Amino acid sequence: MTTNNSAGRRVLAWAIVGAAMLAAHSARADTISEVVGDWTASVEDVNTGQDQRKTCTATASAKDPDDTAWTLKVSISDGDVLPPEAYPAVTVSAEKGDFPEGEGIPAVFDVDGTKVEVTVLGEVTDTGHQWVMENDNDTSQALFAAMNDADAVTFELQDSPVASLPVGGFDDAYRQLGEWCGFPTDDVAPAE
Repeated sequence: MTTNNSAGRRVLAWAIVGAAMLAAHSARADTISEVVGDWTASVEDVNTGQDQRKTCTATASAKDPDDTAWTLKVSISDGDVLPPEAYPAVTVSAEKGDFPEGEGIPAVFDVDGTKVEVTVLGEVTDTGHQWVMENDNDTSQALFAAMNDADAVTFELQDSPVASLPVGGFDDAYRQLGEWCGFPTDDVAPAE
């Protein structure tokens, strides 16, 4: 008597596909986003395979007169050291242009006339350029506090203004990040 193994192989193949889909689903990130003033705040739940983490991000975007898209991003993970011991990372990005790269680039955030001097790391990415602010607690807190009631921020690289971004509603967006990622916000954006 001969046995047909093709039915058994099909069952095994479907079991493998099902297991792969289940693994992909459990490792998939779930994201919630909401518009808060000029900001889009989001939280992404990520199963790292070892634990569950949240990445909390707020972004504000605008186009300059040359039609270059600029984005200001504030982000932190609940797996990071949280405020007030450390503050969210600040990144400014542009989709195109000729800008400085490397470490130690002087930059300024001019927030409605309050100038916060920072140092950034500039690099080319797949989507353009980005500048990551060196995360110094006092400087980060000063920048966030200045943006708390501001309408706009002008980003300057090496003493040249390169982008103006709307930041209205930052206080509410920052409080939302704190709620999602579990850190206090009163030192930057006191509750109203």
